[in-house]
Amino acid sequence: MDKVGMIYMATSPSGKVYIGQTTRSLHQRKYFHFYYASNTERNVKFSNAIRKYGEDIEWIVLHDNVPIDRLDEIEIEEIKQHNSYESGYNSTPGGEFITLETRDKISKGNSGKKHWSYGKRIPDETRRKMSEAHKGSKHWLYGKHVSEETKKKLSKINKGKNIPKRLKKNYLAKIVLWLNLV
Repeated sequence: MDKVGMIYMATSPSGKVYIGQTTRSLHQRKYFHFYYASNTERNVKFSNAIRKYGEDIEWIVLHDNVPIDRLDEIEIEEIKQHNSYESGYNSTPGGEFITLETRDKISKGNSGKKHWSYGKRIPDETRRKMSEAHKGSKHWLYGKHVSEETKKKLSKINKGKNIPKRLKKNYLAKIVLWLNLV
């Protein structure tokens, strides 16, 4: 089955619209719009509208099950029809979707490269500072208590799971160390 997508429209209470395309669900695309809008450094018209109106924006699907090779064409038509580039939230006339060919080229170009921090050693002083920064009241679990009910649920979930031998050895060593400290 060929990959398909959809063209959607978001309308703000002011009447301005944004036309977009996605190969995901509308719910997922909406989530990403809200996520990007949460970065206040982004000064994109639609992100600003999301920050201003939030959940008051109405989202609808204009075209569903559109073949991926027709998405750009239909998006451009809808942006023209709704005039969302000139007087709406679209920053471009549409159709700037990266083709699968280009994605493959980028992927092949990046394959085999190591991460920028691969092989770099963090100095001992920095490691010590990082360790101290997460101890005591600064630790994310400091002051949080797990209820007995939650402990029982976790115990029930994890019982019967196979633990690899190398991990089991680590667990046992830590338990012995802990028992010796107590």
